[in-house]
Amino acid sequence: MATTFTDNYQIKLIGTGLEAGTWGTSTNENLKRIEQALGGSSIIDVVTPGGTSTYTTGNLEWCTADTAAAGATGSEGRDCFVEFTSAAQATTVQIRGPAGGDYTERVFFVYNSSGHTLTFNSHSGTTAQYDVLDESYAVICTQGSAGLKNILSKLQIDDLVFPAEADILVPASTAAALEIASGATKYLTVNTSTNVVELNTASVITGTGSAQSVIKSSGNQDLKLETGNSTTGSISIVEGGGGNISITPDAAGKLIVGNASNAATITTGGTRDLVLNTHSGTASGSITITDAADQNILIAPDGSGKVIVGNSGATGKISTGGAQNLVLDTNNNAGAGAEVIVGDGTNGGISLTPAGTGAVTIATDAVISGTDGYIAFNTLAGTPSDSYGIRNSSGKVQSKSDGGAWGGIYSSNQVTGDGTYFELSGIALPGSYGTVTTPHGFTTVPRIFQVNFVNESTDAEWDPGDEVPAGNIMGSAESDQGVTYGADDENVFVAFGNVLWILQKEGALTSGRSIQIARGDWTFTIRAWK
Repeated sequence: MATTFTDNYQIKLIGTGLEAGTWGTSTNENLKRIEQALGGSSIIDVVTPGGTSTYTTGNLEWCTADTAAAGATGSEGRDCFVEFTSAAQATTVQIRGPAGGDYTERVFFVYNSSGHTLTFNSHSGTTAQYDVLDESYAVICTQGSAGLKNILSKLQIDDLVFPAEADILVPASTAAALEIASGATKYLTVNTSTNVVELNTASVITGTGSAQSVIKSSGNQDLKLETGNSTTGSISIVEGGGGNISITPDAAGKLIVGNASNAATITTGGTRDLVLNTHSGTASGSITITDAADQNILIAPDGSGKVIVGNSGATGKISTGGAQNLVLDTNNNAGAGAEVIVGDGTNGGISLTPAGTGAVTIATDAVISGTDGYIAFNTLAGTPSDSYGIRNSSGKVQSKSDGGAWGGIYSSNQVTGDGTYFELSGIALPGSYGTVTTPHGFTTVPRIFQVNFVNESTDAEWDPGDEVPAGNIMGSAESDQGVTYGADDENVFVAFGNVLWILQKEGALTSGRSIQIARGDWTFTIRAWK
């Protein structure tokens, strides 16, 4: 057998019976080459590699199977660690064995300090290749004609320890420059083409749990939070002193605080007022909650604006939060304004108190509902009927003075039968003497009652519809003449004589002449007031 060399590290295989007297020298060289492969290091100039390696523009054919002696030029391919320097441009490094078509099988460590990216492949453009960036390290394994791999491309480790400040460098303009994933599930993706870091997790936890956690922008830039949808609301924190925090729902979106299970609270971070307004406070009404105990909540419309409660489809309501009165006043409760108090409780009243010489003015109609409403003067006693004023008694308007009793109010439009007024008209006169008895419906003797004769024709020159009080109807006691009327607590009585006399309407002005009335031309009317 002739003397040969191994393909990967060029260990001399001495032929049988050869190298008598020099066998030890060859063995020592082999040991040096083994030492070189186990722990040797070297530096290769990309443009001028030396040995049997060759360089053309952008391409280095690196012969790792040069038979040069250990440590000599050309033996660098056997070293465990190789540093590449001084590339003129991005360069492809083709790793080959003793001849142009040979492939090696070996592992070596590479450090690229050439100033450019080096692309390693296993001879003449095999499909498997690997880019080592400038100022980067790699552990490359060549697998003959199967190409090469970076041993660290999928590194399974338990921990990474950085004893000092460290950088993780990723390629620029790359959609997935760095990924943290489990199978097809990607948890973190660094996109250097858009400068975006994507976190694909259900939640993100920051901080240690024992101290405040801070998320901030780099430098004097705003910080913005939004969703991945093209139409999205956002939260923007404007950088700099006095910068705003803008919460901007999309289109008709809303800002929702709290959830269906718990009450929500919006508060200040310290002893400061809380102000709510629009348009950054420009030409805007506001609501101000003043800090500290017993302070006010100020609702201030802008200009001629109003505070509107309710809407066109529902009744508005203002109420207290518990069993307390509701007070409406002016001048910030300084005591110089009018006041409205809505009393709490089942029988709580409403108190209207004008200031000074002011008055309660009702510009249009005022309605007191129910069948037992009171307008009481001075005070309203515990039992309303014990007060004095005006009341509605089951549809009848009554009045009462202090110390008096409730009674009807006399007016021109009273309706007979209302309990305070009685009227009966069109009663025919009897043909001769006699008494007409008519129930008035009161339970007491009427305070005022009246009997009027009503002319139904032109008798005694009186016009139709003219009324003459019965007291003016004359007669004589000797001849059983005239009219007398009276009342008790049930009836009105009208007593007629046989003959009834009346002065003529026109003639009475000059002659005072009386005439006996024609009974068929007259009726009479009874009116009574309780």
